[in-house]
Amino acid sequence: MESSLYNRIYQRVCSEVNNDEEFCTYLAEICTDSNSHNDDLRDIIDTMFKTSHSNISETRRQHIIYSLIDMIEEDRQQSNKEIPTEDDTDDIDLSEQLERDGECKLCGCTQRITSN
Repeated sequence: MESSLYNRIYQRVCSEVNNDEEFCTYLAEICTDSNSHNDDLRDIIDTMFKTSHSNISETRRQHIIYSLIDMIEEDRQQSNKEIPTEDDTDDIDLSEQLERDGECKLCGCTQRITSN
């Protein structure tokens, strides 16, 4: 079973900040908010680390930020693959129905060419 995005982010941040649970929880909640955009998240995460964990180097902080953003993007891409859009299914269903019903493209009359 694949762990949730929230848990993966929480664990990743925890490994960097010596188990600061409040910080990890807050950061995971922000990162998994569906209204969050990646550009905003970069700035938010960077600011949070600078404020709460200033001992982490700039290079290390950037590495953490990019790894979190990658996790979020992968999760969103996976979610988009799993849920077909309403428009896609409607177009396919309509095309299949027209083909099944044998609609003539010239005159528009129909003759069923397959059984239900």
